[in-house]
Amino acid sequence: MEENRNAYNRGYLREEFRLYHLRDNRAQEIEYHYHEFDKIVVFISGQVSYIIEGKTYHLKPWDVLFIKHGSIHRPVIGQSEVYERVVLWMNRCFLDLHSGDDCNLSDCFELSDSRRGYLWRPSAEERAKLRKLLESLENALNSDDFGSRLLLRVHFLHLMVELNRGMLHDNGSVYPSVEADPKIDEVLRYIGGNLPGDLSVEALSRRFFISRYHFMRRFREATGYTVHSYVLQKRLGAAAEMISGGASPTEAACAAGFADYSTFLRSFKKMFSLTPREFGELNRERKNSARHL
Repeated sequence: MEENRNAYNRGYLREEFRLYHLRDNRAQEIEYHYHEFDKIVVFISGQVSYIIEGKTYHLKPWDVLFIKHGSIHRPVIGQSEVYERVVLWMNRCFLDLHSGDDCNLSDCFELSDSRRGYLWRPSAEERAKLRKLLESLENALNSDDFGSRLLLRVHFLHLMVELNRGMLHDNGSVYPSVEADPKIDEVLRYIGGNLPGDLSVEALSRRFFISRYHFMRRFREATGYTVHSYVLQKRLGAAAEMISGGASPTEAACAAGFADYSTFLRSFKKMFSLTPREFGELNRERKNSARHL
């Protein structure tokens, strides 16, 4: 299967999930982007680094990346080797439907986001299990035998259980193959926890004792975004999540840090191609659809 490049920046995943097993042997330049769905990348081979929220991971075979919706990321692909990976796009509504009090299948994304550690490096035993699970999932995906759709769900849910176990048992330590600007990482943590506050360039540069010019330069080098664009994207993402959870557009705009509703409305519509009210209605429809998938 080929990954739909038109869905890179946003778009709604109506299926339970999508799986792409991709092999590229040509040079690519992929820009920083984000998705409105959760994404897992299982790296198999190649010369690839992955930048997620300002952290650069130099990948080894069978590394697993957990990329929560709204996380800004891009791969940096070398030209000397074939780049092979398995990419999974997740329908959060479907994961929620099959989660319980003792088993939240979205924990792997929440943990990666809270730790600001997006990579899991399985042990040899875990890699062997992961390989078998992916093979079973791909075989079921390509089958039209009796019960193939049901079996496909079973294999997918089994995979998600094992991936969550891997993240839960991981101690969150920093892998040697990770690079980050410590100061900008500190800034990104602060932004994520203080969206309603003053997050202007002036306020942030004062708070973190960096000159305005050097702060803007270092921020863009680490994230690929200007400070304003990054903060706006995070605030809009937070507002969208609150609206999906049942908050009114006005409540969500205020809680996410928008002082002016008209600015929020205009920015929201530009980002999602929907008004906040339309977005809420669509998400209610998606949740109802997920119950019948």
